[in-house]
Amino acid sequence: MEKVTNRFMKGGFYLSIVNFEKILFFPLLVSFLIPLSINIRIIELYVWNIPAFLILLLYTIRLILNPRIRITFDLWYFSCFVLIGFLFIFTILGINLDENWPFFAQFAISIIFAMYVRRIWGDILTEKLLIKFSIIFLFIQSFVGIIQQLTSSQFGNVKSYFGEIVEKEINTLDPTISLSRILGTLDQPNIFGNWIIVLFPFVILGLYHKEYYQINSFYFIAAIIAIPLSMICLSFTFSVGNIGIFILLSIAFLTWILIKKLFSSNLLKSNKATIYILCFFLMAIGITFVKYGDKIELASKALEFRIEQKGDVKSFGSTSFRMEMNQSAIKYFFKHPLNGVGYGNSSNIYNQVKSTIPAWWEARVHNVYLAILIEGGLIAMIAYMCYSIIPLVKTLKIKEDKIKYAFLFSLFASLGMIQIYLTPTLPEFAPLHSLLIGSALGFSNKQGIDE
Repeated sequence: MEKVTNRFMKGGFYLSIVNFEKILFFPLLVSFLIPLSINIRIIELYVWNIPAFLILLLYTIRLILNPRIRITFDLWYFSCFVLIGFLFIFTILGINLDENWPFFAQFAISIIFAMYVRRIWGDILTEKLLIKFSIIFLFIQSFVGIIQQLTSSQFGNVKSYFGEIVEKEINTLDPTISLSRILGTLDQPNIFGNWIIVLFPFVILGLYHKEYYQINSFYFIAAIIAIPLSMICLSFTFSVGNIGIFILLSIAFLTWILIKKLFSSNLLKSNKATIYILCFFLMAIGITFVKYGDKIELASKALEFRIEQKGDVKSFGSTSFRMEMNQSAIKYFFKHPLNGVGYGNSSNIYNQVKSTIPAWWEARVHNVYLAILIEGGLIAMIAYMCYSIIPLVKTLKIKEDKIKYAFLFSLFASLGMIQIYLTPTLPEFAPLHSLLIGSALGFSNKQGIDE
C-alpha cells in the first residue's frame, strides 16, 4: 500500500488533491453568505454544503493515500463524536423525526467541518485567507446593510429573491420610528450582528499586516471603510444582545491592551495602522453626526424601544419571557435527568412543566447549552461545553501573537451568543462558528499547545 501511495504522490496526484481543496475553500467561504436551502429529507441542504462535501471527500482520499497523516483523538475530538452520537440517538428516538432530522444532519456537518478546519489550519486555511475573507465580508455586507436602511427594503437579502416568500418591508420597530432592522444577505438581524462581531477583530488585525500598511492597498482601503460602516450596521440591527456583547468585549480588550502597554512602556508607540484607524473612525463619526444627526436621534429612540420591548413581561421577545423558557428547560431536566427529547424538540417541553408559556409556542429554548441539555441529555451538553470552551482555553495559553487576540475576542463573543441566542446551531451562523472554533484549535496546535 505504501509503494502505491508513494507512486501516486510522486506523480503529483496527491498534490493535485491538496491544490483542489485550496481552490474550493474560498468559494466555500463565499457560500456562507448565501443562506438558501432545499430539504432533501436526509439533510436541509444549504449552498455551503456542496463545496464542503467535496472538500471533505478530497480530504478523506488524502487520508487513504497518505498513511503518514496521523490524527490524535484528544478530548476535543472525543467531545465532537459524543455530541453527535447522543443527539443522533435521541433524535431517532424522539418525536417529529422527519421534521427534525434534516436540521440535525446540518448541525452534525458543521461539527465535522470544525474538525476538518482544525486539521488544515496553516496549510489550506491560513491567517491571511481568514483576514481577507473578514475584510471582504464586512465591506460588502456594510454597503448592503446601509442600502437596506436607506431604502427600508430587503435589498441584498438572498431569500427575498429566491427560495422563500418574505415580507418586502423590514420595519419591525415602533410604527412611529421610521427605521428598519437591517439583516445584510443573512435574512435575520441577530445573525447579521453575530457575523459582524466575530469577524470584526480579524479586520482590525489585517491592518497590522505589513502587506496592508500601504494606503493604496485594496484590502487596506476596504478595511478602513468597513470598520465604521460595520459599526453603524451593528447599531441598525437593533440587536440588544449583540450590541451589549460587542461593547462589553471592546471595553474589556481595550482596557487589557492599555494596561499591557502601560507596563511595557509602549503607550506612546503607535504604528501607521493605529493612526489610520483612529483618524478615519473619528472622521466617519464626525460626518455622520453632521449629515445624519436626525437619523442618529431616531436610532437612539429605536434602541430605547427595543430595550423597552425586552423589558416588557407581556412581550414574547422579552428577556423575562426567554428566561422563563430557560427555567422551564431546567425544570424539565430535573424531572427527566437521563433522557433527551431529540434535536429541535426542546420547543415541546413547556406544557410538561409548571410554566406560563402558551402551549402553542414553538421556539426552542433560548440558550444553546440548555437546548442541547434537553435535546441530547446531560452528556451531550457536557460534550458541547468541551467543544466550545476548549478552543478558548487553548488560545489563552498561547504566548504573544496578534491573531491570538482576534481569536479570543471572537471566541468570547461566541460564548456570549451561546447564552442568549440559538444562532451557533443555525445553518446561517453555525458554519462560521465552526470555522473559528477549528481555526483557533489549529492555530493553538501549530503553536505547540496540547490538551
